[in-house]
Amino acid sequence: MFSVDEARDTISFKLSSEMKLVDRTVKETREFLAGFGMEQGFSSLKLVLRELLINAVEHGNKKLPELVVRCSVERLSDNLCKVSVEDEGTGFDWKSLSLRIPEDPSKERSRGFPLVNALADKLEFNEKGNAVTAYVPFLHETGYEVFERNGWTVVKPNGDITAATSKKLGEMLEKLLANGMHRCRFDFAQVSDIDSVGLSTLIVLS
Repeated sequence: MFSVDEARDTISFKLSSEMKLVDRTVKETREFLAGFGMEQGFSSLKLVLRELLINAVEHGNKKLPELVVRCSVERLSDNLCKVSVEDEGTGFDWKSLSLRIPEDPSKERSRGFPLVNALADKLEFNEKGNAVTAYVPFLHETGYEVFERNGWTVVKPNGDITAATSKKLGEMLEKLLANGMHRCRFDFAQVSDIDSVGLSTLIVLS
């Protein structure tokens, strides 16, 4: 089951608990926000939406297709969206939830809510713990200039290195290594913020 409802500033979904529908929801949301010219900075909202939906399908509804996930994305302004996700599970004790990014950069699990918290201005749960709301700002996409200087490969980001942009950085560095890069320097002149996820990407490179 998959249904979509669009209002002036809100797109709402009702979907069965199937992982394949997570990407479809993200795709529909991207197309909806593109109508407002909000393609720039969508990566942060995409990560938040996907993490919350995966958590609802996998942990909330235990991947039972007969259970439903409800989701809405509301455009509050050109720079801020409200993402709400609710499952039909029993909920969990969100008050004891740790929102710290795991120190081990290779640890994939336990990153969902910490990642969402890192990207959102505010994170709210209902009392039962089966519904969450995240207020997600739209951030400027960080690009990366790469050039050679005195035998070194220089990587120069033109913005912040955060959870929203570090995946792109990691993929780019992997390609550089595959192409024979053996000495690398970073020019952070235009970087004002590096969060723990961004640092983890640099640690993995080292």
